Amino acid sequence: MEWLKKLNFKETEKWHPWFVENQIAGYSMRYGSNILFATIKGAGHVPSDYLPFEAFVAYQRCIDGATSL
Repeated sequence: MEWLKKLNFKETEKWHPWFVENQIAGYSMRYGSNILFATIKGAGHVPSDYLPFEAFVAYQRCIDGATSL
């Protein structure tokens, strides 16, 4: 997150939770040039090992071109 701030991209979407099955799955924010910074709550360095369903949903939403997680 710090290095994104140093790139001076304009924040286009504030820090907010994103949901999977009505539960907070993580948090995300969007910057200019369509850069998305997202977390998966409770996941370690390999989210697909810790929370495979949430990681799949995040990946699928990005592939599908969702404007927000």
